[in-house]
Amino acid sequence: NNDQIVSSTPLAWLIQPPEAAIAPKPANVPETGKPELDATRGRKVFGSADSGWWWTLGGGVATVAGDTTDVNFRASATTFVAKNIQIGGELGLWYFSQPGKDRVGINPNFVFRWHFYNDGGWTVYLETGIGLGFANGKVPQGGTSINLMPRAGIGFTRAIGSGDTRLEVGLRWHHISNARINGDNNNPSRDLPMLYAGVIFPF
Repeated sequence: NNDQIVSSTPLAWLIQPPEAAIAPKPANVPETGKPELDATRGRKVFGSADSGWWWTLGGGVATVAGDTTDVNFRASATTFVAKNIQIGGELGLWYFSQPGKDRVGINPNFVFRWHFYNDGGWTVYLETGIGLGFANGKVPQGGTSINLMPRAGIGFTRAIGSGDTRLEVGLRWHHISNARINGDNNNPSRDLPMLYAGVIFPF
């Protein structure tokens, strides 16, 4: 009949397109140039190479038997250059409580982390890094005011609530020495375990 003929013509398609022609774009198709998001929660994917930059604010304490205690406050900016591979820069403020005269200082660092376990909520990482320490006097006592400050350690991060903020906690080797710039006899060093914590959030 005439109704069947009309419904099968292209003109009928213009009036009422077939269902496939108006199907919405799948929600999980990424848009080029946009940070990767967790489609189920709308969160940036921590550990993804296109998740952008992350701030960290935190602090830590390195001590041994109460004789020497180094207290640190820090801010860092990091990014993931590959999946679970994180690099960035950090600026630390220090108070050095030590035999002799206590000192204060600043410490720019390069940091590297490999999050070898990452299930979205938790990550566990190994870290290393190195920086320079500038103090207002000799650290350790009898040393120099400019030192190298390498580090290595392990830690974890944990997502907080339903947003992008994360908690980090770690334990690292904390070292200070002047790399023998004044000779072998003028290079007192400091090697302490350091416990630290911080809060991570995206730019």
